Order: sequence, then structure tokens, then C-alpha cells
Amino acid sequence: MLLDRGHQVRAVQVGFKDPAILATADEQGAVIITADTWFLKELFRYPENHPRRFHRAGVVQVPGEWNIARASLLEYLPVLEAFYAGRRSQPDPRFGFDSSERVVRIT
Repeated sequence: MLLDRGHQVRAVQVGFKDPAILATADEQGAVIITADTWFLKELFRYPENHPRRFHRAGVVQVPGEWNIARASLLEYLPVLEAFYAGRRSQPDPRFGFDSSERVVRIT
């Protein structure tokens, strides 16, 4: 579904550590789609001038069940695309989107 909308997609190889995945996404200004709650928490963990703060990554947290996650992505993808485009022009381009529960939360 992401490829059909013109997005680049890369699957993460099994065995990659979460910090390395987030660091790579930050370097590339990429968005991680995951059910793992660690990524969204870590993205916003450090204050502005902290050396370990992430600067460009995005995290979309989805429900753990693929059929539910897929439906959530299909529903919210236009919103995510607009939000991503808007955040890229801001001084802090990071963004977080949590659709893992019944309530959607945008950070």
C-alpha cells in the first residue's frame, strides 16, 4: 500500500537493534512504522540540546495485529502524508503518530 502511493519502503532485517534502526531513520529523515512502543518514547526522550536527541525521524505506532495495523494505516495514510509534509518545513521536523489504541495521538 505504501509503494502504491509512491513511498520508499525498506524492511528491517531481523537482528538489527532498535537504537540502530532509529539512528538510521534519523539520518535519512525516514519514518518507522512499528508496533513497538519503545520507538515513539525514545524519539521524544531527550531535550533540545541533548547530544543523543533525534532530529529528523518519524515514528508511526500501529496496533500489534497486522490486519488491524493495516486497516489503521489505510485509514490514516492521507493524514500521515499531510502531517509529514508539514513537519518537514518546521524547525523540529520529527513527528510521532500513535494509532495503537482506539484514540489517535499525534506528537
